Amino acid sequence: MSLDVLPLQVRNRGPPPKYSDPDLFSLEIHHGGYILEGKYVQGKVTWADNCNADHLSMLDLFDVAICLGYEHQKIQYHYWNKRRGFVPIKVDAHVVEFVEHTPTSKVQPLYLSYKHQPHFPESQASASTPQLGLEVEVETETDVGELGNQFVEVDVDLDDDGDDEADNEGGNEANDSEDDEAEDDDSETDIELIDSEFEQSDEEGLKTVLEEDDNLFDKHVVDEENEEYNEEPGEVDSEDYNTDELVSLDEESDEDEVVKNRSRRRKAPRFKQFTEFDLLKPTFHLGMEFTNMEQCKEAIRYYAVSCARPLKWVRLKCEGDNKQKVPCPWMLYASHVGKGPTTKIKTYVPRHTCGRRQRTKYATSSWLSKRFDEELRDNPNMKVTDFMKLIRKQYAIDVTEAQVYKAKSFAKLRIQGSIQEQYGKLWDYCEELKSNNPGSTVIVKTDLQGENPIFKRIYICFGALKKGFVEGCRAVVGFDGCHIKGFHPGQILSAVGVDGNNGMYPIAFAVVEVENTETWSWFFDIFFQDVGIQNGNGWIFITDKQKGLGNALHALMLNAEHRHCVRHLHNNFKLTGHTGNALKQRLWAAARATTIPVFEVEMEQMLGQSEAAYKWLEERPAAHWSRSHFSTVPKCDILLNNLCECFNAAILEARDKPIVTLLERIRTYFMLRMARLREIVWPHEVGPRIFAIVEKNSIESGHCIASYAGGGKYQVNSMLGAMFVVDLERHTCTCRKWDLSGIPCPHDLAAIAKSEHRPLDFAHALYKRPAYDRA
Repeated sequence: MSLDVLPLQVRNRGPPPKYSDPDLFSLEIHHGGYILEGKYVQGKVTWADNCNADHLSMLDLFDVAICLGYEHQKIQYHYWNKRRGFVPIKVDAHVVEFVEHTPTSKVQPLYLSYKHQPHFPESQASASTPQLGLEVEVETETDVGELGNQFVEVDVDLDDDGDDEADNEGGNEANDSEDDEAEDDDSETDIELIDSEFEQSDEEGLKTVLEEDDNLFDKHVVDEENEEYNEEPGEVDSEDYNTDELVSLDEESDEDEVVKNRSRRRKAPRFKQFTEFDLLKPTFHLGMEFTNMEQCKEAIRYYAVSCARPLKWVRLKCEGDNKQKVPCPWMLYASHVGKGPTTKIKTYVPRHTCGRRQRTKYATSSWLSKRFDEELRDNPNMKVTDFMKLIRKQYAIDVTEAQVYKAKSFAKLRIQGSIQEQYGKLWDYCEELKSNNPGSTVIVKTDLQGENPIFKRIYICFGALKKGFVEGCRAVVGFDGCHIKGFHPGQILSAVGVDGNNGMYPIAFAVVEVENTETWSWFFDIFFQDVGIQNGNGWIFITDKQKGLGNALHALMLNAEHRHCVRHLHNNFKLTGHTGNALKQRLWAAARATTIPVFEVEMEQMLGQSEAAYKWLEERPAAHWSRSHFSTVPKCDILLNNLCECFNAAILEARDKPIVTLLERIRTYFMLRMARLREIVWPHEVGPRIFAIVEKNSIESGHCIASYAGGGKYQVNSMLGAMFVVDLERHTCTCRKWDLSGIPCPHDLAAIAKSEHRPLDFAHALYKRPAYDRA
């Protein structure tokens, strides 16, 4: 039994021994009496010394009753608490609380009373009481413990004059609660009053009771409202236990062996362990265990920020307010358990008498970056003011803007990795791209700094995108550049095509140091060779007239059609002083004109409005910006370079990341976009955008009248007075809209309706699903 750690001594009302071991104490056992009006009367006292606080369990209390001559099933055990009065002890969790309330005198009173009777039967109490001053050795036949206790027993008069101070403080409150308990006991049945843990003899019943008791014990936490200075009951050497001793109840063994091994395992108090999920709202308890000392320190730091009090790392205690006459009693002491890394709280005083502060030294920038790592990952562009509000909401403390700026910098470094480290990993990343994406082109250009290569540029064209562009897209490519943000300046050059649904189709991109003629020439040399463009015949290239772009493109592809984005053209038009909606409308009307006569009419109207604006446009060849001068071969009448603008906007989130993260974000965007578009189901044989254009033209065709002229040709008269010739066999119209785009115009649809054909059959093959799937 756990009471016989040291040989017990019989003493006659003498003082308890002075224990050098903090785990040992003495039991002052009051028995033979009963509780009446908040007092224990007509009882006797027996002392048991050298009790081990770390091993004491409910089984030991049962043996105490047996040694005193009582039937333990009929005994109720209590201890005294100033706030709660007489507190019953029913399970091991209550025993742990009972031990924790041991006073500094190391003498803990224990009160025994009968469950069903107001006081003990005289016959049983006197028959089992040892004589005063005699040494008594009691041996039990059970293997639950080896009780070798020696008791000294004296008569004690517990009248009003002899009550201790604790009993006097109990008052009528304990009396009322005890009366209520007595009434409840009378109303209960005999089955409910019996402690089933020892009444049941079958193995299954014993197993159920022990498991329920273990669950109650596992839920135990130290009461933080206790104002006593709590010392840990003690530690149990793990060498006392092995797997052979922890026998399962399901194994074939006799009942006595099962009880022996079960009780032996239950002697060691098990305290709740600290987990990473407890960091956000850390609470400490006496005996709480941590994986290692680092986890303990981290939990204390979280607690220090949440409580916003001046804690000090010297056997961690609260410094309190300097003006306080009495220092704050809060204190926590933790150390390793044995020689392992496990750390346990040995001493804990949970009460603060100092007040909270608005700032705490433990809320450092590095701690803030780790604490709000998830929030910064979800919102990397969180504003400083929003971050400060978040901290204030979570912990009710103030931090400076400098702390927040620094915390965001720490978070970015941790999340994205340092810039230098990522440049060092770039070559390995490129090899991974080429090995996992067959047919891809990845070229890195470097400069030598001594013997060390320094990154300068990189070009990437994925094999799947290259193949899809050549097989399923029109011969139209838009080029554009955008800035890289962050601490590593540079430019992203991109080449974007048009898919069968008039959507953006990224082909290739490059990261360069600056945008000029030399970098664009380097990009074009690789790109044109990569996709197989020889001399530019039949190809259309759209640009925004960036620095060096036009010069490099004209130098390499003289035979290609070079278009300028009309939006950027209009911006330059305004910068020269040609403002106003009238000139803007004339410019866009001239750009949308599909025939040269219509274009000339629009230009004459502009001349009438502003001669300077007319001369400014005359200096820009119409072949670069007006549909009236565009080629009809590529089947694309696009006037804007908005597809490149869409690509730049799509990668905006990646443009402030270090190099490897930037490339990986772009690659991931390509992958997800292509997978998503591939799964889209078209309700028609052409794409949704193309079908919408056909529907719009069909409505406008109601204003046209088609007359068959033979040979697949129709004369179409518009109600506005214009006349057009449509050739359904050659897919042409004198308005040139069908010729330019490959989508039937209103005049064509009027003729198609006259011929009773399906309009979608006359859409170009590049707008059909097979071409889209090839891309």
